[in-house]
Amino acid sequence: MDKAFGLPIINAAAHEWPTLVTALDQLARVSELVTGPGSKLVATMDMDLYKRALKLEHLDHQYKNKWVLCPGAFHTVLCAIRCLGQTIEGSGLDEAWQEADLYSSVTVIRIINGSHHNRALQAHQITLQALFDIWLGAFLEDHHAVRDTLYAATEQLTTACRTNEDVPRAHQAFLMKLESMNLEKQLQEYDAAHDHDPMYKWARMYMKQVTVLLQFQHATREGNGFLYMAALEKLCVYFFAYNRLDYAQNIPEYIACMHELKNPDPDIWQEFDNGDFSVNTSNNVLLTLV
Repeated sequence: MDKAFGLPIINAAAHEWPTLVTALDQLARVSELVTGPGSKLVATMDMDLYKRALKLEHLDHQYKNKWVLCPGAFHTVLCAIRCLGQTIEGSGLDEAWQEADLYSSVTVIRIINGSHHNRALQAHQITLQALFDIWLGAFLEDHHAVRDTLYAATEQLTTACRTNEDVPRAHQAFLMKLESMNLEKQLQEYDAAHDHDPMYKWARMYMKQVTVLLQFQHATREGNGFLYMAALEKLCVYFFAYNRLDYAQNIPEYIACMHELKNPDPDIWQEFDNGDFSVNTSNNVLLTLV
């Protein structure tokens, strides 16, 4: 029992959440058996458990710096999907999905509220592709020189692939042509020229939001640590914008803690940098312990 301002304070960590404490202690012992004494446990959990586990370090000093806690990628994706649901609310996209016979009204509701993970990702990917085709088509329609140059470069690459003659050289020539056109800058200028159109701005915002989510999904599946951190930072913008308070408060702190690992725990940081923070299904047994 501690005292603060003359009042007794009970360290409630051990008896408030006995199941969580027991699970983390047992995992920590397994980690030491696998990687040796003094090693730290890296534990991934949903946001509710993550918040509770963070409090343990402040309620009982024996748990401070004992493990590295990470919010689960799956639940982070679900939160990002709910943010997307708020983005498209009232936009007509949900009605378009139904009119196109892609999803039923019940499925659309589940997609918007984030209770249908796979179909939500599928719906947003299909919509992103459709909007991208419309956006790029409109750009090329207003830039005939760019369209003709791209068409000629594509034809040359297609011919090389069809005849299987000097494909690497044709591909390199195609990339050099794209670089010389500075296409990215032209697309940015095209966006700026249509900044006054609310519908255009909303569509581009939605496309960028879906792209960030897909980048995060790709990073967690492929074990790309740099992309994982970069995409997670971008997702924080949407967590704040749509009042996802648990994620808005805890994800920025988690990112900061992960960057601080470089000095006190360089081995753990290196494992994350190598992509060992994710587990892929394979014939081998993989342990998520560092």
